[in-house]
Amino acid sequence: MYAPDFGEALQKARQWNAQFDYSPPSLSALLHPAIAVCFGFTHFCSFAPDSRNLAKAQGLELVPATLAAV
Repeated sequence: MYAPDFGEALQKARQWNAQFDYSPPSLSALLHPAIAVCFGFTHFCSFAPDSRNLAKAQGLELVPATLAAV
């Protein structure tokens, strides 16, 4: 059985944070997709644009596929 490593996800979020030349997204916007990547998920469900952009850049399939404009 696989034991997820939250420390690995936190480290990945820190790495992504360091790559921003401007004000980075919130911690949760970084951490949620980092957890999904580190735990080996293939899909990412979120309505937060910042999280969705990071997840998509890492190759995760977004759920829902698109967001309706408000």
